[in-house]
Amino acid sequence: MKSLVVDLREIRERRALIAFLAARRRRSGVAGTVLGRLWHLLTPTSQIAIYYLLVVVIFGQGESYRGGAFLTIVAGIMHYTMFSQAITGGAGAILAQERLLLQVRIEPIIFVGASYRETMTNGLLGVGAFFVFYLLSGDPSEADWGLYVIALLALATLAWACALAAASLTVFLRDVRLALPIGLRLLLYACPVIYPTDFVPEKLQTVYFLNPVASVFGILQHALFGTPAPPRLSLIVSAGAIAVALVAAHLLYGRSEPKFTKAF
Repeated sequence: MKSLVVDLREIRERRALIAFLAARRRRSGVAGTVLGRLWHLLTPTSQIAIYYLLVVVIFGQGESYRGGAFLTIVAGIMHYTMFSQAITGGAGAILAQERLLLQVRIEPIIFVGASYRETMTNGLLGVGAFFVFYLLSGDPSEADWGLYVIALLALATLAWACALAAASLTVFLRDVRLALPIGLRLLLYACPVIYPTDFVPEKLQTVYFLNPVASVFGILQHALFGTPAPPRLSLIVSAGAIAVALVAAHLLYGRSEPKFTKAF
């Protein structure tokens, strides 16, 4: 817990530097392009088109979605893209600055914070695009916005914990960064991202929603589209798992940080 408090204090004190580094990463990522930051929407948009084609056109399951297949898939993909890109972006944040860290005394967590801020900002573009569709064709008056905000904060917290842990491990084991996209792709199908929670057999739901990411997306669907909420036991376990993941990630970083320069 002490490591978490110290790290958060460092991030707060260096927030101006983190904002500067995040803005520089954001500009350099789209420098010289015509579409600029719109490129960040193209990948999730292509995924939405593919999954909509499969679910609605090929398999004819569009009527099974309470909030509509299109809105449900857009919501899932846009939120999951924000979550996954925060993790994959943060994974290499420390290793990418190995030369600088060998020359200048600066807390490596600053670079993870900058990457996290930049990727989350890009991800919020996609979430904003979803809300445009939701306001135009959904029913915002029926949504539980308080519950939605809680789910969004839980998703952001878990993304930070995973990003920091991945960044710390990648310094010593470069395979982590390469394995993450595969693991995140499998996780996408193991969670109600592109399909509604109704698709999960009732007898399996308690075990299925022990996965904290599945629980968060289950709550997102419940808040936005009125699908059944995950079982209470699963939610309690998932909330505890997110808290443990946050503390464990900072503990891992705190123990690994003194060894980073030897591993570069």
